[in-house]
Amino acid sequence: MRDEILRVLPNHTLVESKAKKIYIADYSRATNKVRGVELSDTDHSIGSVRLDNDSELPIYFDGFKDNALPKENNDNSPQCEGVVFPTTCQEDDWVLFIECKYPFSIVQAQDPRYEYPKVMIDQIIATVGYFRAKGILEQNRRAHAIISFPNLKEFNSWAISTDQIDQILRFHRILVRATATATIISPKRIKLGMA
Repeated sequence: MRDEILRVLPNHTLVESKAKKIYIADYSRATNKVRGVELSDTDHSIGSVRLDNDSELPIYFDGFKDNALPKENNDNSPQCEGVVFPTTCQEDDWVLFIECKYPFSIVQAQDPRYEYPKVMIDQIIATVGYFRAKGILEQNRRAHAIISFPNLKEFNSWAISTDQIDQILRFHRILVRATATATIISPKRIKLGMA
């Protein structure tokens, strides 16, 4: 997968890590786009998604900059924050797409004007679709995805319904969870946590 990303998206930078705790956060809004999506082995100063990696499995992370997925018509595909996958790059390895939004209250997160959960799911589906259309990700390969509100304590009970999870898996081959954590078990297995 690494080679396919760099072939299709040569301006992307893949970061490698095998830290026991991996934190992914989007600093774009907090720093007026001076910083973007970053991976670290220490907790970020803003909310982040945490990947527990006790086996210290080496992974790649592609944190997407603005307009990271160009289309032929000088437009850009909607995108999530980035993608994580084992450095073994086998077709049956897991692949994880991550999307975060940063409201500071449940009231703001659930505000119908922003449609955060819908927008997040749409960004995940669009990103995975782009990767499949460009040959980066195999058509029938299952993808994993996290939609997260890292500033909130609890959001998994309302951000996505069981019916939505089932439909997205059935129609898009994407297993989505509303969570801020995941546990890397092996190159073949990743467990998406609860918020």
